[in-house]
Amino acid sequence: MIYALFVKGIWIKSRFIAKGGYITVSNFRISMHRDSDNFQITLAGDFDGTSACELLNVLKKKCNGRDRVIIRTAGLKKIYSFGQDTFRNNLHTLKDKPMRLRFTGKNAMQIAPEKGSFWWQEG
Repeated sequence: MIYALFVKGIWIKSRFIAKGGYITVSNFRISMHRDSDNFQITLAGDFDGTSACELLNVLKKKCNGRDRVIIRTAGLKKIYSFGQDTFRNNLHTLKDKPMRLRFTGKNAMQIAPEKGSFWWQEG
């Protein structure tokens, strides 16, 4: 499957493999688990522009708009500023699926939207 996202005048194309409850892109992995109250996403590897697009795609396709989403960031090794910007600047693409995002782990503040924004939840 190939996805493309327009970010700051640049088209980003990404190819990913979806098997079971995870998505892998080169050195980035997303694991997913849904329980009765939450949709949990665990990130591992390097978070760059392509990784940000994959995370946005998971949120679009897997979240039902009523979900409390927990995004675990402890497994991230490196976070690139372009990945941060890509994720934060494209959250508006999820506006038709309101959800409560909670970021946890040592890298949470590097990826989470600005505190006080619509998407931020204390936790």
